Amino acid sequence: MLTLSKLICTAREVTLELGDVAGTCVFCGSGTTQGHHKKIISDNFTAGNRLCDGDVVCPECKHVYNDRLYKNAWVAACSWFKELKRVDTKDTLLNPPEPPFGIYITQTWKTQGWINIIDRVQESRTNYIIGFDYDIINVDTQKLGEYCNLVTELLEKKIMKTELQTGQFKAKSYEKLGYDMELIEKIKTLVGNPLWNLAIFVS
Repeated sequence: MLTLSKLICTAREVTLELGDVAGTCVFCGSGTTQGHHKKIISDNFTAGNRLCDGDVVCPECKHVYNDRLYKNAWVAACSWFKELKRVDTKDTLLNPPEPPFGIYITQTWKTQGWINIIDRVQESRTNYIIGFDYDIINVDTQKLGEYCNLVTELLEKKIMKTELQTGQFKAKSYEKLGYDMELIEKIKTLVGNPLWNLAIFVS
């Protein structure tokens, strides 16, 4: 099975540090004869409840863990790996690379959310899954594009992102929207929708 950590190591042309312990990787669940004892995981590791039942760390997951990739947003494809800046994230989501690929984004810069998509290398450019901190979001690129366009229009009218996230508009915002109650109700129905929240974040 192609795991996300294997894809990342291939894309980054990593020279793996091989171990000599056989077992099942606690991160990806893959079997290995070249693993490292799981004691390499820090006592301060905050995502222990997200690990698999295993007894080793495979060489690929060891690299991802040690390199602290959870502190950045990134996209990994077959032959390249790129850290994502906030301004590039929307375009990457709307135009992902050729499969297989994996995308992880973060707004906390400290959660180990990559573990949740370790076995979710993607094969579709139009309907795929990403990791967003600890959340897993199904991305329909057409729908995301529609949401991003709407968010951009609303931001240009000086509507606050918090208003779009909560559906609670200030009196001035009703005026800015021309008291378009159909639009306002549509926004309220989107509150809590993970893809809508993603569109707000990247716009």
